[in-house]
Amino acid sequence: MITRAAIDDVLRSHAAWKQELHDAIASQQSDFTVETLKRDDLCELGKWLRRLTPEDKQGVEIDLILLAHAQFHEAAAEILALALEGKTTIALRLLEFNGTYGLTSARLTGALNEWKARLPP
Repeated sequence: MITRAAIDDVLRSHAAWKQELHDAIASQQSDFTVETLKRDDLCELGKWLRRLTPEDKQGVEIDLILLAHAQFHEAAAEILALALEGKTTIALRLLEFNGTYGLTSARLTGALNEWKARLPP
């Protein structure tokens, strides 16, 4: 059974990526590769989404959540690639609220929060 706390946990784990990307931009280094970051099945949220049962997914726009999650990873990987190339100004611009990362992050977070709002307290 999916709980509000479970969704909060995966939201927190995904929110940490913004700091990871800021650090990569500042140092032009990362413990992650662009190809690894591009994959949406390796992070905690991706693993969690893939473990959901059909019952867990009832009443949820799971395809939209999966798409938003994949787009989030594409945006993060693009920023990491720019950071590693030393293109910090462009990377920072994409990381902003109205940049690719900010928009995809907001879409994913919004979809997960909508799901959470439908769950019992």
